[in-house]
Amino acid sequence: MASGPTARSSASASSAARDPLAPVRAVVAQGVVDGKEWKAWAALWPLASREQSLEQARLIWQEQHAVGSDLPEPTGPDGRSA
Repeated sequence: MASGPTARSSASASSAARDPLAPVRAVVAQGVVDGKEWKAWAALWPLASREQSLEQARLIWQEQHAVGSDLPEPTGPDGRSA
C-alpha cells in the first residue's frame, strides 16, 4: 500500500474509547488520472468536549495550513486562538 495516513478498521476504533484529538483516517475514493494514482482521504473525528473541539479545529487548521489553505485560524469564544 502507498504511504499515507493510516486507517484503522471501524470495529477496532469503536470497541475502545477513542482519543478526541486523534482522527481515524480512511480512503473514501481512489483512481488513476493520466497514469497517476490519487486517493481521497477522510478524517473522522470523535465526539469531543467544548474545549477539545477547539483543539480539534486547531489541529485541522494546522493540517490545512501546511498544504497552502488560506482559511483563518480558529478562535475560541473569547476571540483568542487556541
